[in-house]
Amino acid sequence: MSNRFLSFALTLSVLIIFGCNYFSDVKDGLSFEEYISKANYYLNKGDAEKAILAYKKALKIKPDDGKTHFALGELYYHEWRLSYDAAQHRYIQDIFMNPKKRRSGNATEELKKFGLKSEYKQLAILEYKETIKYWPENWAARYYIATDLFNNKRYNEAIEEFKKVIDLNPEYSNSYGLIGEAYLELGSYNLAVEYLKRNIQIDPTDEYAYYKLGLVYLKMNSLRINNGDEVNAILKTLKEMQSSYYDELRLSIFSRNR
Repeated sequence: MSNRFLSFALTLSVLIIFGCNYFSDVKDGLSFEEYISKANYYLNKGDAEKAILAYKKALKIKPDDGKTHFALGELYYHEWRLSYDAAQHRYIQDIFMNPKKRRSGNATEELKKFGLKSEYKQLAILEYKETIKYWPENWAARYYIATDLFNNKRYNEAIEEFKKVIDLNPEYSNSYGLIGEAYLELGSYNLAVEYLKRNIQIDPTDEYAYYKLGLVYLKMNSLRINNGDEVNAILKTLKEMQSSYYDELRLSIFSRNR
């Protein structure tokens, strides 16, 4: 081996070792930019926990950086979603393997036993709230907050937040659909129809929006507001789309007619 090649190999080894050491630890005393670089590095390596740590250290330096709050929120939410899917799969397997096993009846607590990181969802929401504090035009963060309010049956608050999302991104159809669902839950059927129709106008392929609109019309029918033609039109559309919601809506009609 020539001296020149040996020198090059040694230099390369030193650079590799230095590079590994640089990225291998999220130590104190680094700059904001260095912590963000480390977070990106660990994201690419698939090490979410170290990426989270790096983002948190970066935010100690710049607590008003909305983009970093949003990135951390997205990471928390992504990890919660992965853990939910994996826990759900394991839980279903356990039901089949141990059908007589006693269970708490609380779905979240059961899924926690199979690895659900339930706290990560709320940590994500906290980061989204911090995001809009410093980056108020971030519609995606507002959408996650509004969806969380909706899922917790805080429908009036959810509606107000979704309307802010619409102001920022009027072409995102889901916001209209969820406002429509919230109004359905609140018994404001005319408003539910208005927003669900807007959802469908923006996205005519949204099978779920058609289904929910059909349910609103069925509710109105129970109040003797005749919307039979509208329900039939929705059934026809869902059938043409070969949607599973076609049978769901038919079942709802059958249940109400019994």
